[in-house]
Amino acid sequence: MRKKMYWGIASLILMIGVMGVYFMLQPDTDPEPKKKFIVPSEADLEKAREAKKPPREAKDGFTWEWHADHWHEVPISISTDVSKADTLVNREMPKSIHKKRLGTSIPNFGLVELENPKLKHPIPLRTTNVEGIDIDWKSLSPVELTDTIAKLERKAIFAPDGYHYRRRLDGMKLVLDENGYPIIHKDGEPHISVIWTMRFRPPQEIFEEYQQLLSRRYRLTVDMPESAELVNIRAKLTEIKSTYVGPLPLTYNSSYAVPEGELELYERRQDQMIAHVKNELFKQLGFEYLLEYY
Repeated sequence: MRKKMYWGIASLILMIGVMGVYFMLQPDTDPEPKKKFIVPSEADLEKAREAKKPPREAKDGFTWEWHADHWHEVPISISTDVSKADTLVNREMPKSIHKKRLGTSIPNFGLVELENPKLKHPIPLRTTNVEGIDIDWKSLSPVELTDTIAKLERKAIFAPDGYHYRRRLDGMKLVLDENGYPIIHKDGEPHISVIWTMRFRPPQEIFEEYQQLLSRRYRLTVDMPESAELVNIRAKLTEIKSTYVGPLPLTYNSSYAVPEGELELYERRQDQMIAHVKNELFKQLGFEYLLEYY
């Protein structure tokens, strides 16, 4: 009986030993194995620092963005906020263009020669007359002028808040006035262009004589339609009209984006602005007395 008990104990010890050896030989399945840390060399750290730097300085109007595993040069977004736009203007625009425009108004609405303008050609007008908002274009050198226009076209710099520079229909190139300067415009206002044509443009004393002859012709037409005086007056009127001719800004084009339901309001504003511009141009030409005639 005692021998059987010894054999049982021995068998149990043997089984425990076999199981212990089995578990010791199993692979390590610990879900959180011990981490091994390798201290990077100074050369590896320098490579990592260089990888985070753009390859070169971005071109004008562009910036660098990190895309997954590489740098990509992209245009500066049109939706750049105002503070960023101000930073761009202060950083990129030549110092001289921060000068305020001299005078209280733009003298000729963008037309170089009031006495000799282009005929039958739409000329865009400056209808924004706010001192200090525009670049002092006259102070720029030819190189600065070209560079600044290029930056405005690619939206590397911006007009002040609430204003924009007029662009052509393609939305790319800026509309330039007769001086070659971009035309700044207030948001929401109609874009107005003038067309000059050769029309009756007498001096004031001749115009007064012309009006008197018109009145006399009317009375004679009623009272003495066959008189020699009437024939002479008609000839004189024809002579005056053919002799005193010159360019006048009489035709105006306008364009604007109209919010839904506000067409009447915009048309009224357009008519007011055209009347104002026409009056101002006639005054500058010295033909204010012709405004009622036209």
